[in-house]
Amino acid sequence: MPAGRYVLSAIALALAAGGVLAVTPVGRRFLHEKVWPFLRAAASTVTGVASDPAKLALLVTGALGLPLIQVVGLALSVHAFGGYLPFVQAGAV
Repeated sequence: MPAGRYVLSAIALALAAGGVLAVTPVGRRFLHEKVWPFLRAAASTVTGVASDPAKLALLVTGALGLPLIQVVGLALSVHAFGGYLPFVQAGAV
């Protein structure tokens, strides 16, 4: 089987499991007691972060800053060993 078929099979299996959970009483109870409270808490946390500009700026800076530091570190490490790697290529790696 090609790799794409495994992904399609996994998605179909996950959807079927979700359907079984939604249909059975035990599954509905699990969704009501475990899944929905988690999703509500996650949504309130995301809403809290998105509504505060300082927290949002910190989130964006951290999300973009760490990969940038890693790219710079890789480029400088290659340069320290006498190699040459353009910054764009270091970012692609």
